[in-house]
This record gives sequence, structure tokens and C-alpha cells, in this order.
Amino acid sequence: FNPSALLLMTSSYLILYQINCSSVDCGRNIKKTKRCVRWKFGFANEDAINSGSTGRDCCGEEHEVKLVWSITSGKQKLLLDGNQLHYAKLPLAERQKGEISFNCSALGLDFTVNAFAAPPIKYQPDWKQFDLFIN
Repeated sequence: FNPSALLLMTSSYLILYQINCSSVDCGRNIKKTKRCVRWKFGFANEDAINSGSTGRDCCGEEHEVKLVWSITSGKQKLLLDGNQLHYAKLPLAERQKGEISFNCSALGLDFTVNAFAAPPIKYQPDWKQFDLFIN
């Protein structure tokens, strides 16, 4: 199992930081048939940074992004702080690929999710099972 990743972007007016990420198999009858992935991130407090603060003193508004993906039914849902951002149900042909990728927007940011049901057969050094990109 390869842990999730969160790519953090910075600009002249916005600094994001990663708090944590986790993944669990959460199928009702057969655990491995559904994935629940959670990423937590925050916006740094620009006033605290400008005043010379460091570490936890610079933490600002924090959010949670959650992906719920049923591998067997093809249903996928992305939540931001409990509010649905994305929902789709893949057709059978797409489900059999064992991967999903989609984009959505909220909070003035673009979110991109890439997820794979299983690791590749051949080793790939920079491969991640679950990725969340925020831009």
C-alpha cells in the first residue's frame, strides 16, 4: 500500500499546508471493495507569517477533503468539509480499468483527484495510489 499524497501549491497570496492523509478499506460486506481516503489541509494565516510567527502559530483555516470510491459499483464521491463537490458513477467498461481521475472546484481552488484500485504490477518509484492536487 502506498500512502496518499497531497501536492501543495503556493502563490503570492495563498499558502496551503498539509495536515495529514489517510486511507481505509470501507466496504460494508467486503472491505476491499470500497476506499475512503481523507486529506486534511489548511490555509496559512498570512498576518501571522508577516508578523514573524512560525510553526503552529501560522495555522489558519483548515479543511477536510474525503474521497469515497466503490470499486465494484463505480460510484465516486468527493466531499469538502462534508459538502459534496463531485459525484459520478462509472460505466462497467470504465470500472474495469481500476482507476479514476477527475477535477472539481471550491473555495476558489481547483481540486484534481487521481486514484488507483491496486498498485501496478511493475514497480514505479514515484507512483502514488491516491493523489490530491490543489491549485
